Amino acid sequence: MSSFMEKFSKKSVKAKLNFMSKFSIIAMIIMGIGAVMGALELNSQTQEVEIWMVANNIISELDYNTSEYRIKQYEHLLADTSKEMQEAETQMGAVLDKINSLLVEYEATIESETDQEYYDRACEDWASYLHITGDEFFNCSQKNDLEGGTAIMLGKGYEAFLEFQE
Repeated sequence: MSSFMEKFSKKSVKAKLNFMSKFSIIAMIIMGIGAVMGALELNSQTQEVEIWMVANNIISELDYNTSEYRIKQYEHLLADTSKEMQEAETQMGAVLDKINSLLVEYEATIESETDQEYYDRACEDWASYLHITGDEFFNCSQKNDLEGGTAIMLGKGYEAFLEFQE
């Protein structure tokens, strides 16, 4: 190293300035490459956060709409006329369509096997809930069997709904 310094000190001022300007340019290029690489990494992380936020919003909407579906089931159970029951069924159909649409949207955000496993389990739990609160519940509701319908909604139906929400 000292031999370099000896040779460097013997150079002319012009040569020293020329060397320092080239050294500075190379250093700036290296720093620029580092900055670009850092920006690319930050951009990648930002895209991951964006996907996570979209998925989180969909989950919030699913939570709202599945609860809304349950409310519509109660409205069906409490309906006094066939017209009110039909209206509740129509609304339930619309909410169910929204839920199915949200599940498709959420599936597009899945990026890992763990997320896929959670999604598959949630779909199974939702299907189980719909099965449990399906025909038997609607038969009770259409017969104005408030006690039987309530027993399903607060018993097996409630347990299945909680299982879905986990």
